[in-house]
Amino acid sequence: MNTYYSLRYLASELNAMLSEAVFAQAVTSRKNEIGLFFSGPEQELKLMVSTDPQRTAVFTDPRVSVKKSNSASFFSSLAGYTVKKIHIAESDRFIFIRFQDSEIFLTLKMFGNDPNIFLTDGDKIIEAFKNPSRYTGANLPLPQSLKAPLLSEAKGGFKRKIQQAWPQLPRVFLDELIAFHKLDELPPDQADELLSSIHLQLTHSPEPRILHDGRFSLFSAANFPVDGAETFTDINTAVRVAFFSERRENVFAKELLLLQKRIEKLRARYESALQDADNARKSIEKAEFYEQTGNILMAHAHEALPASEEIELEDFYQAGTKRRIKLDPRLGIAGNAARYFELRKKAERAFETAAEYAEMIEGRFSQLREIEEKLQHVTDLRALDALKAEYSSHELFRKKQLPGAESVRPYKFGRIGKYEVWIGKNAKSNDLIMRDSHKEDIWMHAKGVAGSHVIIRMNRAQTEPDVSQLEKAAGWAAWFSKAKGSAFTPVIKTRRKFVRKQKQGPAGAVLIDREEVLIVPPVQPRADELED
Repeated sequence: MNTYYSLRYLASELNAMLSEAVFAQAVTSRKNEIGLFFSGPEQELKLMVSTDPQRTAVFTDPRVSVKKSNSASFFSSLAGYTVKKIHIAESDRFIFIRFQDSEIFLTLKMFGNDPNIFLTDGDKIIEAFKNPSRYTGANLPLPQSLKAPLLSEAKGGFKRKIQQAWPQLPRVFLDELIAFHKLDELPPDQADELLSSIHLQLTHSPEPRILHDGRFSLFSAANFPVDGAETFTDINTAVRVAFFSERRENVFAKELLLLQKRIEKLRARYESALQDADNARKSIEKAEFYEQTGNILMAHAHEALPASEEIELEDFYQAGTKRRIKLDPRLGIAGNAARYFELRKKAERAFETAAEYAEMIEGRFSQLREIEEKLQHVTDLRALDALKAEYSSHELFRKKQLPGAESVRPYKFGRIGKYEVWIGKNAKSNDLIMRDSHKEDIWMHAKGVAGSHVIIRMNRAQTEPDVSQLEKAAGWAAWFSKAKGSAFTPVIKTRRKFVRKQKQGPAGAVLIDREEVLIVPPVQPRADELED
């Protein structure tokens, strides 16, 4: 799109369109892109300029409306100036827009690693579109004069020789030109003559086309035959179509890459959740053990409780063996039996909850596999949008927050098994967690040091998370505290209803009415477990 030949013809076309037009404004709403707006005798005109080093381009855009939000203006001192002439440097990719009978120019430098637009007065730069602090007040970079050697006198490999002898030829096509015309098999003078004829065709009779792979070409069909190319009657239209097609392709490629990364994270999260659920489903084995233990105790309910925290009784479920049973010395034998029966009920409920949760995760995982399969056949943004609409309810397509935007939640959001976990970001965030959480949620905080409030959302669940889940959440609380460097950290655990704000106390400060303490190592959440 930005070859010397295309810019040469564009300069000529633009001169015909914009001569005597009045400059109105220059507005940008995308990085490396700017719209130059002109008032012509018959219509408003917009000159679109891309200074992206990977795809420089200049063309008129029929969409002349100005985007008001998230935009910035440039070259305001030019407002009201009339265009006198647009031309290109003799042998370099500089386009000059001259205003009135003066030395005021807009200079479009359309090559290299730093394409740019300069407002100049004579040779001095008044304003620059990119890196203004670097260029303002400096001299305008000068076009390079073309001093090309003959092909027979050039140095290096054959392709390198062509680049030296014919520097204006588009390099992206050189390998194919060499292969098609068998240039490397010809004597240097014949190869030079053929390249000269190609140069003359590009200079005087370009044939604008967009090839099947999206590349922009001015070669004639005789010089570069390609099936399935889209042809155009003018270069400006061809450049515009090629530019926006390439932009869509870039957007599609970026979205596809982002989706693939999110799929990997979700797969890891689902696999971890299913493993946790599988571990929890094994609690049915514990339920059986608790019931047996309760029955063994009930068989001795008439006996006095020994002054011990353990008792060893005959295990009539395994003849000839004894079972060592932990006791609560505050309860009698019957009371301890009742405690084990209650543990059996909790284990059974945990089993049922884990089974339901595993079924839900399996459903999501199955849909994720379907999406992955269909994604293999998605080739453009339209097809990708259709896939998103088909699976709009899946969390893969939940809208991600834009960088720099204010967080939807003022605290971090994570997940342990089926439980949501909230983690405060700072003292104010800790206060907001207290405000937004439910009284039956589980609250955690590293004991005796500054740190984040951590909330495990219970959502009316009848059973607490299992020990491994509680210890993981406590590990997170230790990690997000001043004690994160310790080998082990005491972490307070209680229900949120037993935590209250100090009256007139500083942000994040609370009083705790009832607590238990878990001793855990600090654990940093994995990337797939936590979102900001």
